[in-house]
Amino acid sequence: MSRISILSIFSLYLIVPFNFSIAEDIKHAINYFNSRGGEVDDQVINLNSVSMINDKDLIFLQYFTQARVISLEKTNITNDGLVHLRNLISLERIRLSRTAISSIGIKHLNNLINLIELDISYTNVDDSSLDYISNMRKLEIFKAMNTQITDNGLKHFENLVNIKYLTLNNLRITDNGLVSLSLMPNLVSKLQTITLGNTDITDDGLKHLESFNGLISIMLTGTKVTKEGVQRLQAKLPRCRIIY
Repeated sequence: MSRISILSIFSLYLIVPFNFSIAEDIKHAINYFNSRGGEVDDQVINLNSVSMINDKDLIFLQYFTQARVISLEKTNITNDGLVHLRNLISLERIRLSRTAISSIGIKHLNNLINLIELDISYTNVDDSSLDYISNMRKLEIFKAMNTQITDNGLKHFENLVNIKYLTLNNLRITDNGLVSLSLMPNLVSKLQTITLGNTDITDDGLKHLESFNGLISIMLTGTKVTKEGVQRLQAKLPRCRIIY
């Protein structure tokens, strides 16, 4: 089917809904996304950097009920587009970095309880988003660099009992945030990697990482820690690679 034919079918859909079988619906949706530059099948929806994709296009996500991964990085989607993800309960990985979303949009992901990875880096998301994200109990990988999340937001991690990898670079995080994390037993026992580059962490904050015995990597570049503080932490966590 030609690109023009595919686009014509989907333009018509905005007026008259499909009346195909489920298999035909998802086939046409896959063809549509791929005709716009995506790499899409029924399990993986990769629209990373596809500038032609916008909120209206995402209505066709309703057919991807078995999708496991969706990447919308560097697209033109906004909070309105995230509405179309809310019923995709099979999703395990969502990547939304460098989009125009905020915490208002994150609430639409509230019932995606099977997520194991969420990337909201370089967005306008703030602490209020953690109210919704804290329901994602299976989450293992959380990336939120260059967002508006602060120490207050980190308090919500208490409910995220399976977190293993945290990417928190370029946030307004201080030693107080590490105090909060150190009081969460599940996080202390399971966390393997944490990146805190370009935050306001000092040597005092490093003391609160000493109990994280499972850590294998800590990134502290651009923080206020000293060589002496890092050496003390390294002595407590000899198997951990610390970059500062």
